[in-house]
Amino acid sequence: MLILDRYFVPLQFFVLIGLARYYQQRIRSTFPIAGVALAAVWALFAIVSTHDLFVMYRGFEAAYNRVLSSGVPPTELSGTWEMDGWAQLQATGYLNRAGIQNVPGAYKPYPHIEFPASCYYNLIGTEATPAIHAQYGLSLEPSQCGGLAGFPPVTYHTWLPPHETSIYVVKIPPSLRLRE
Repeated sequence: MLILDRYFVPLQFFVLIGLARYYQQRIRSTFPIAGVALAAVWALFAIVSTHDLFVMYRGFEAAYNRVLSSGVPPTELSGTWEMDGWAQLQATGYLNRAGIQNVPGAYKPYPHIEFPASCYYNLIGTEATPAIHAQYGLSLEPSQCGGLAGFPPVTYHTWLPPHETSIYVVKIPPSLRLRE
């Protein structure tokens, strides 16, 4: 499960206020300069990591558009969940979720697929996007699934190490394309 640090920012704000108040009431009334420096470093890290996340998403979008511009339809490319969801909505008009009111009879239970260890499961998408029969996928690892698909990688630059990261287009094995 992916947990992003940005979800902790509101919690951190209240915890830091509580800790600062506790410190001022129990230890001494003036706040130490080291505490202010730590808060500044924490804020800087939040800004830098948010920048890097946005740069990564722009890189995924550039790779996705590069593949689509070569004539591959959106339903044959698995990108991020957002990209797959949009392709599903364009193809069918709804997401395949039991809890969402869809067109009557539209929901189809998702078949269980065993993913090989070399194929990251989110690369294929979720139960919500059965219209995606991906021949290609976007990956941060060039060796995932069926290996490189012959498209040049998209490289993006981050402020945190590693400063250069590439997004690769990989082949999806036919056994993982069967979605219905």
